Amino acid sequence: MKDPGTDAVCGMRCGRCQYFGSGCKGCEAEKGAPFWTGFAGVKVCPVYDCCKAMNYEHCGRCKDMPCPKFTEIRDPNKSDEEAARDLELQRAELSRRSRS
Repeated sequence: MKDPGTDAVCGMRCGRCQYFGSGCKGCEAEKGAPFWTGFAGVKVCPVYDCCKAMNYEHCGRCKDMPCPKFTEIRDPNKSDEEAARDLELQRAELSRRSRS
């Protein structure tokens, strides 16, 4: 059975994150408010909030993906190249989920 806390709506695989399990249970389990939202100055991840408001399982279901909400949220500790690579991995994951 799939653990609902390990696949974030944005295509991130929470289980691959260094913080997962050590203070973070994953986006879904945290109701869109994982630890990093405090650093980003938001209460809830705007991508999570949008998916829930639109009643989408994940961003891959949205015709507007990738939108600014999706592309503007990024780890400030990563270089532009790393962020671009992460974005492509997220898009590939969302594409995979959309097919299943």
